[in-house]
Amino acid sequence: MTIKAIVEEEDGGYFAEVPSMPGCITEADDLDELVSNLWEAIEGWTASRRNFDPNAYIASKNVDRLELLLPVSKVA
Repeated sequence: MTIKAIVEEEDGGYFAEVPSMPGCITEADDLDELVSNLWEAIEGWTASRRNFDPNAYIASKNVDRLELLLPVSKVA
């Protein structure tokens, strides 16, 4: 399963959100740290969702790919 995250540059660092997981956001000083923080945020979001709705089957273990949608300035 692939999760898409939207990345924005903000105050010398980065901010990311996962649109398919409302409230799943994180920030970091660099892109490597951002990816690590995103995995933690996804795991936390799925655990919280399971606690909120035990009947919901959401497993962060099913996420095997993270697709970052970067600002144009980082791609060009």
